[in-house]
Amino acid sequence: PAVPASSFVEIHNLSSTETLPLGGLRVDGVDAVIGHGRFIAPGGYAVLAGNLPGYQSSYGNAEVVVGEFSGTLDNGGETLSLQWTQGTNRTVLDRVTYSDDPPWPTAADGGGASLQLIDPSHDNDRIGNWSATDPSGTAPLATPGKPNNVAAQLPAFPLLWINEVMPSNVHMLADNHGEFDPWIEVFNAGATALDLAGCFLSSEPSNPCQWAFPDEWIIAPGQRLLVWADGQPEQTTGIDLHAAFRLDPVRGTVVLARQHLDRTLVLDAIEYVDVAADRSYGSFPDGDPHARQVLYEPTPAMPNSGAWPPVVVRINEWMADNSRTLADPADGDFEDWFELYNAGTNDADLATYTLTDDP
Repeated sequence: PAVPASSFVEIHNLSSTETLPLGGLRVDGVDAVIGHGRFIAPGGYAVLAGNLPGYQSSYGNAEVVVGEFSGTLDNGGETLSLQWTQGTNRTVLDRVTYSDDPPWPTAADGGGASLQLIDPSHDNDRIGNWSATDPSGTAPLATPGKPNNVAAQLPAFPLLWINEVMPSNVHMLADNHGEFDPWIEVFNAGATALDLAGCFLSSEPSNPCQWAFPDEWIIAPGQRLLVWADGQPEQTTGIDLHAAFRLDPVRGTVVLARQHLDRTLVLDAIEYVDVAADRSYGSFPDGDPHARQVLYEPTPAMPNSGAWPPVVVRINEWMADNSRTLADPADGDFEDWFELYNAGTNDADLATYTLTDDP
């Protein structure tokens, strides 16, 4: 927010007839728990504030606030999860992952504008269903406890996802010209065929319409469609697609978008970094944007596999009082150290592992 201590998260009741209890609901990401005795009216709004006095000072309608959160909203983006807690069990009712980088609305990055849902009747975990008020305009930058000023009717979002990308294909799979090029897999998780006319892929988040799917190209229900991201569209045939851009082998973002009237709706985006040669990055299970990881066994045009070889990494040696044996090359100090040993025959990716000295 432009004014300190006025951050918030708004909850909306989609029911037009039911008053719903909020007591016991938890919002992970900001460490908020709503106390019992709180309700949300049909079609109503409830707000969790980072700081109640700060919120009241900025927006003036503290009567809609149902609680404060002890955490903070990450300016760089994070996942917010609305959960119902019963004993030790938690049920996720809603989940949104946002970012401050394109293709997310850049108006909300540093200008004091809030991210606002465009059409609450459709999937709120789609980038294309969010917008922000231009700070240079006259419309309110935020509308907590009120209808959003960016509200509009959108078409239903197709169940279309970026399912897997291989940015560095050295000798895993050759294309129809015998070349080992990067590729992208698009997954239709729906039960009906989809015409990809008006759909786009891009490696430039600020330009989601970089490459258009050819006219009359259909993706069948359950199909995993392979697109070669090699910058050689002239190699496209009746069964092989080649995009007009090439994936960066080290770091990049792939965007899937769809044109609707005068709007470009971003359906999905996937960001990768340091994916090893002949490895891929994608969703497991398929079509889940919240479950993305490096995939040891790439599966182009097939269901993704989360299997990895057994990790046989051990804590092999440590020194708890190093006074003279080995200096830290970063600063020359004699500091405690430990050693990890990979006893297996495969590289061990430690990206998802942690270390602790507190059991």
